[in-house]
Amino acid sequence: MAIVSAVLGYLLFTSYSEPENTTFTSKPSTIDKPVADIAPPALPEKFDPPEGSIFIPYWKVTSFSEPVLPETIKHKNVRNIIYFGVTSNEFGALDKSEPGFTNLAKFSEKATSITGRKLLTVRLMNEDITESLLSNTTYQEALINETLALSQLYNFDGLVIDLEHSVLPTKDTVAEISSFLEFFATKTQAQDQYFAVALYGDTFYRQRPYDVEKIGSFSDEVLIMAYDFHKSYGEPGPNFPLFKGKAYSYDFAIMINDFTKLIPAQKLTVLFGLFGYDWSVDDKNRPAKAGKALTLSNVEGALLPKCPALNCKKERDNFTHEMNISYTDNSGQRHSIWYEDILSLQAKTSYLSTKRVFSIGYWAYGYY
Repeated sequence: MAIVSAVLGYLLFTSYSEPENTTFTSKPSTIDKPVADIAPPALPEKFDPPEGSIFIPYWKVTSFSEPVLPETIKHKNVRNIIYFGVTSNEFGALDKSEPGFTNLAKFSEKATSITGRKLLTVRLMNEDITESLLSNTTYQEALINETLALSQLYNFDGLVIDLEHSVLPTKDTVAEISSFLEFFATKTQAQDQYFAVALYGDTFYRQRPYDVEKIGSFSDEVLIMAYDFHKSYGEPGPNFPLFKGKAYSYDFAIMINDFTKLIPAQKLTVLFGLFGYDWSVDDKNRPAKAGKALTLSNVEGALLPKCPALNCKKERDNFTHEMNISYTDNSGQRHSIWYEDILSLQAKTSYLSTKRVFSIGYWAYGYY
């Protein structure tokens, strides 16, 4: 799923102290300091989820064909096949000129033969547009009505709302987001359409402006984006560490505990990002610039075959379970790569099975 690009606003948010008008309707976890010397927790035997969901981005529609799920995971069924997606302008009208809209008919045609629930994503990741929609119920209703008509026209079974808003979690903002999503859910479900919401995996850790419990109460499904814990513009690190060990102050296991306290496990789908970042770093592993996004297929198909010449150091971290590659390029620049692969994904799905969370999904088709 696309990453919000408003870096300046995000950095302001993460460094800002809590203002008087800030509220947290669901308390985030108490974050312990990293522990100096501990052993990684044991995992159960490998668990293969019986079904999986997959996002099909509009820029991958032309290459879209079966099978749609990673072949190394023994799924029996496709749960949700999710088109990503359409977007709105500031007045609640769908943008018919952008490729998410113009590729919709092609996706619908290609997805006809695939068994599974077909969902249409509404991409709301522009801060100005989101603010406009949140402040005006007339704009909200216009967007909801047009989206539902489009969903029925192309034979979708429901919607996914991907509202990524990197702002301070004030009481008013949290309430506005909940009200808008509930309005969307009520009108969607009234037409016998399925309603799902995607939320950041770091919602509790970074105190995002969402009332998780309330959103879970009116949604048919909540999709947790369990990736991008380490941002391209930040320090190098894993996509989302399974266990924090001594290096990190939050992890996948704590995240699952946070969500399952407020939302029934059967309503949750955990999304894995089959990608990572390549950071240019100095001799102290500090980033020289924003990391370059690499899909799993980029890493395994293009980079790993070059590793003998680059003298790569490859290591799977015992706590995070993700792969880390360090190398020096031909110009002498040091690099650090962290990425999710099939083995780290299997470790995380095994952990999920202990929490009775059996629904997983992938961002995105064409990345593996």
